[in-house]
Amino acid sequence: MKNTKLTLSVDEDVIREGKIYASKNGTTLSKEFEELIISLTKRDIMDDIIKALGLKKGYISSEDVVKQRKALKKGFGSAKVIREMRDAREKRILGY
Repeated sequence: MKNTKLTLSVDEDVIREGKIYASKNGTTLSKEFEELIISLTKRDIMDDIIKALGLKKGYISSEDVVKQRKALKKGFGSAKVIREMRDAREKRILGY
């Protein structure tokens, strides 16, 4: 991919903080900006998919994740789910 120069007007403090952040992470401000634009584009794509599927978008806290894990462990093991998925796939492939 070919890089192209871009001129932006950004507050000096924001540029300084961005350069510090990039330096701490072993990258450049240009690379960070590029990654930001890519992530925003991907987020828009995911939002479109969520909307098209009629799903609800939301965020959960780490505490909620822990609570849900505990609930899942009480009789809902991953081995059981994987076995069900494999059985369903086998039925689809073999046609029975």
